[in-house]
Amino acid sequence: MNRLDTYRLDISTLSPVHIGTGQAYDTTGYVIDGDTLHHFDTAAAMAALPSADRDKLLALVSRGGGDALLKDVQRFFHDRRDALMAHATLRLPVLDGVAKLYESRIGQTANREDGGRDVINKLAVERNAFDPVQNQPVLYGSSLKGAMRTAVLDHFNEHREAFEHKGLHEFQGRILKYRDQEGRQKLERDPFRLLQIGDAAWSATDDLPAGEVLFAVNRKRVEVKDPQGNVRPARAENLYQTLECVPAARYRAFTAQVAVQDVGGLAAGDKLPAPDRRFGMAELARHCNAFYRPILQRELADLAGRDYVDPAWARTVTALLRGPLGQALEAGRAFLLRVGRHSGAESVTLNGVRKIRIMQGQGQPAVEKPEPLTWWLAASEAGQRTGLLPFGWLLVEVHGLNEPAPDSPTLREALSSQLDRLRAWTQRRAEEDRRLAELRAQVEARRAEEAAAAREKAARDEREKAEAAAREAARAAMTDQQCALDDFRAVFESARAKGAHQPGSVFDAQRLAFFKTALGWTEADDRRAAAMLLRETIQWTGWPGKKERKAEFREWLEQLER
Repeated sequence: MNRLDTYRLDISTLSPVHIGTGQAYDTTGYVIDGDTLHHFDTAAAMAALPSADRDKLLALVSRGGGDALLKDVQRFFHDRRDALMAHATLRLPVLDGVAKLYESRIGQTANREDGGRDVINKLAVERNAFDPVQNQPVLYGSSLKGAMRTAVLDHFNEHREAFEHKGLHEFQGRILKYRDQEGRQKLERDPFRLLQIGDAAWSATDDLPAGEVLFAVNRKRVEVKDPQGNVRPARAENLYQTLECVPAARYRAFTAQVAVQDVGGLAAGDKLPAPDRRFGMAELARHCNAFYRPILQRELADLAGRDYVDPAWARTVTALLRGPLGQALEAGRAFLLRVGRHSGAESVTLNGVRKIRIMQGQGQPAVEKPEPLTWWLAASEAGQRTGLLPFGWLLVEVHGLNEPAPDSPTLREALSSQLDRLRAWTQRRAEEDRRLAELRAQVEARRAEEAAAAREKAARDEREKAEAAAREAARAAMTDQQCALDDFRAVFESARAKGAHQPGSVFDAQRLAFFKTALGWTEADDRRAAAMLLRETIQWTGWPGKKERKAEFREWLEQLER
């Protein structure tokens, strides 16, 4: 017997989730205005800006200058944020502290090192995993499968210590029985070879944002007091990270497809997993719940004990675990997972095996402990100590691949109670989008005018180029006297285009020199052409005022016209 059982996983976020990509939004690609991050690409930025601003930006980046350049570019984009916002390709809500940090530090020096070098506020926001086609969040299948693998390994290990020290597969191969008797790895016998899971795509149907920008802050799990009894803050509590996350409480935000190959009662052989290490979807769900549910419950209690956790969120999740959701977990129709950054050492290591290296004070050796000493928690403010949320918690509902998923009003309404902030942001965005649409229309109109002007200039330049080429071709066939005639006519037309004649001007001297030269020409046609040009100049300037000069001009005309 060998068949492929396929399922659809409908995934809700219980807490914020960040799966890193190695990419970031930096301040040359976004602006923050109010409570919104507006992300734009280079092409959109160049299209949104007037030509004068584009020229200024190109001059800035061409100049170079390291950190000074970064500050100048940060200020440049921030000062022109209205135009850029209208052409943003992505908008995200930003929690209060992040917005305040940006506003206070954009284009500024963060601090100055001992050597006098400025440390620039780069203000990068680490980007969450996303589908580049839809520009929506994604949960990588590898992240989901890795979380499932941790739970299955924990189940089969049964809290025993590990004695292997030579790498990942040595330990896992023993637990999952894909090492042969000689200790060689037989990866084809890994039971997870029978599990195939794709990336979970964004599937929420509401109009709420799919991401938000918040702080990850570090908080001690147990108070540490000095000899006087005063609470001593952790050095790491001043640290924070700025992350884009999928918000908490998003109902069925993702959908993934999973296939489990059922090889029935076939013997293990060389190509199949050991029979007692195989699992179906129901067993996988039970293993995940057995591992992750106690972690979530303990974390809720411990966070509440330190007054860190958002009490409304904690009440919502606790009620879900005790209500109909708890029944679905028990029945294997749903299961918990934890994925992404700051999931906590308990969620990514096995019970009984876990050893966390804890650094001590200066000069003291590191120690190993079975539990970490701090949490990384989601916050609105870098210094926040209450109203915090843990990272990475997912609720996964299991349905047949082609089975319509029945609505879960209890889950939907419970999660919906946590979304007031996102709903308010969405309403404000709708109002702001109308203003930005007007700005976008203005920019489009300006771009159309600039394009029309550019086309007109190109046509004019082309005409002038053709005329210049024609003139050059004509001059190539001219004699020296004809070229002199052509040159003086250009001088005359240029002077006449400037307005009324000014006696005693440079033009008068040029005319005098030209006609004295023309008197010596021998070619009759050229002499007559010079005479006609002289008469034309007289029509513009009038006859000279002095009798002697007027007589001289008349004599020139008579000589040239003979």
